Amino acid sequence: MSDLGDYWREAKQANKTHRERQSILNVEWLLSTNYECELKANGLAVITVGNRKLDFWTTTNKWFDRKSHKYGEGRCKLVKHIERLEGLDGTK
Repeated sequence: MSDLGDYWREAKQANKTHRERQSILNVEWLLSTNYECELKANGLAVITVGNRKLDFWTTTNKWFDRKSHKYGEGRCKLVKHIERLEGLDGTK
């Protein structure tokens, strides 16, 4: 039974390490872009596009548009959504 317990402890630690590394890479990516963003606690970044705010969780790559209530996952889809918003607002 201890083998199973050891396995899950190692799996939990590996998952935590992966999320931390993912968060660091996403924060570096976000800061290298020209998006206006504010980093919050627990891996949350608030991106401001025109009059809209988007929540981006750096640990999971998920994002949420507060105004349209649209959820998404992944940096590529986030960039496409931001480009579409910039085209609508005429801020680009």
